[in-house]
Amino acid sequence: MVAAFRRATVYAERHDTAIPMRDYPAGQGLWLPVYSSLAEMARSLGRECAFFSLSGADLLDDLVPCLTRAHGRIIAVMLDPDSAHAMAFPPVRGIVPDDIAVSGGGR
Repeated sequence: MVAAFRRATVYAERHDTAIPMRDYPAGQGLWLPVYSSLAEMARSLGRECAFFSLSGADLLDDLVPCLTRAHGRIIAVMLDPDSAHAMAFPPVRGIVPDDIAVSGGGR
């Protein structure tokens, strides 16, 4: 599944000053919600919105490490949150770069 995600184009909500993230579940780190399509993003958010797109590989290898360093918190990815087929990509070895990967719930 990780290999397919890395090859796919994913979409995320864009704000002028920040990339929206959520607590999933509350207090256990930040999750970056991304979507498999613009239609899925509009369904999940209940509206159309400004967005950006990138490959899953660029998201995991570049954006997640930058956000992790900027926020000083663990950041993972949730594909199509609030759907029956939602999939989590936690920040562990084999998914994100080793220098930000966590094991056993901590760095």
